[in-house]
Amino acid sequence: MLMHSRSLVPRPRPRSRGIMVLRAPPLSYENNVFTLPFPLSLWEASLGMVGLCALMLIVVMHAERVMLQQGEAHDALHSSSDAILLAIAAVCQQGSPVETRGVPGRIIALLLFLLVLLLYTCYSASIVVLMQRTSTSIRHFRDLMDSQVTVGAVDVPYVWHYMKVEDDPVRQRIFKEKMLGNGKKKHIYTLAEGIRKVRSEYFCFLGIKNHIYAEISSTWQEHEKCGLVTIGADFIRVSNPHLTITRGSHRVDAYKIMIRRLSERGIWHRMQRRFVREKPRCVNADAVFHSVSLTDCRGAFYMFLVTLAASVLVFLLELVAHRRQQRARRVRDARQDAAFVAVPRRGPFIGGLQHAPGGPAGPDLRALWSGKHELIM
Repeated sequence: MLMHSRSLVPRPRPRSRGIMVLRAPPLSYENNVFTLPFPLSLWEASLGMVGLCALMLIVVMHAERVMLQQGEAHDALHSSSDAILLAIAAVCQQGSPVETRGVPGRIIALLLFLLVLLLYTCYSASIVVLMQRTSTSIRHFRDLMDSQVTVGAVDVPYVWHYMKVEDDPVRQRIFKEKMLGNGKKKHIYTLAEGIRKVRSEYFCFLGIKNHIYAEISSTWQEHEKCGLVTIGADFIRVSNPHLTITRGSHRVDAYKIMIRRLSERGIWHRMQRRFVREKPRCVNADAVFHSVSLTDCRGAFYMFLVTLAASVLVFLLELVAHRRQQRARRVRDARQDAAFVAVPRRGPFIGGLQHAPGGPAGPDLRALWSGKHELIM
């Protein structure tokens, strides 16, 4: 009844809506930086060139082995595994005990080391730049669901109100899973505590734009403002306030004209600049250098753990194979001993052989097996 007797006139006002702020996570937080310096085509070409050099080394080393067998046979220790070991040592920038004897092999090895040196130089320069870059995967609040960033909100009553009335599935998931933690932990903080978590962690904080920017401007250092990302201006859907006037009033047109003049003559923009804070500016982004953290080396640690597990697995397999060989050897020796014990001690002929005199049958069995016997003429 009241709405039917009133008219709504929109009016401009300084806007300070709810926003989400976070520090842009480093590129290594979402990706493995050790695979990013080169595109896939360059990785394939590099592996192909190293494989080709290794294949040529195998051919040359086999040829050297055949030639050296005519002279010093003890120097012909090269094989396919030696060539592969030399290629791996070149890729890892390590020395190798394997070396080629002839001129063709040394030329191929020199080309291999030069190729790997150029790749290593380009790779090192690229990965240093990538470690200083930040991730651009979070550009909208919908991207928060697929990221590892924790989301929190300022502790004010309107947040709980919009949590209850929100019907968008994505916003509901962010409220329930990210902010409330499915009932396990609520990420609801005061303004100062939330901004402190944004400063020290990879944390996304929802609050009033004017209050958040004021807190950041007064507490953060200049280089910390460079990685600030603002999203979620449309996360909380709030309509602009209106002026209510009696329906059919003769003042409606006058209000509309004066409100339009506020915007046309710059009064509204002046109020906007005066009362609403803008996003803190990054003064000198090039002077900021981020040191390497454990997150940046996560891919290297994964590789180390995988290779360590593989080496332990190979060691266990070798241990099992060695135990089986020892067991088979003991069984074979026991069968041979049993066969010798079953033979009579003083038979006239045992396969054309006769026991040597001077001892019981037991000690003479090993002598018979080792060749200590005499023929019967």
